[in-house]
Amino acid sequence: MELIINGDTIKSKADFHEQIRLIPGVPHYYGNNLDALNDVLRYFIEPPIKIIWTSYDVSKDTLGEYADKALSVFVDAVNDIEGLEFEIRNA
Repeated sequence: MELIINGDTIKSKADFHEQIRLIPGVPHYYGNNLDALNDVLRYFIEPPIKIIWTSYDVSKDTLGEYADKALSVFVDAVNDIEGLEFEIRNA
């Protein structure tokens, strides 16, 4: 399964986390923070799954350091979880 995080539509941290909520398996009580993202990736989603963050450069311009921190959460999870893939696609 492939899931897309659309960086063109991310204008705030809340927008980013709204897109995370669209991942199948994310609980309704998702905490809208990077610790909660880490928990979702490790405990709530069912691999195999590929998450693609499109227009990361746009998100980075909008979110600044927060985008880098989110990226780090994805990379760490990919390194630890078999069947989880992550890709950045810039326009």
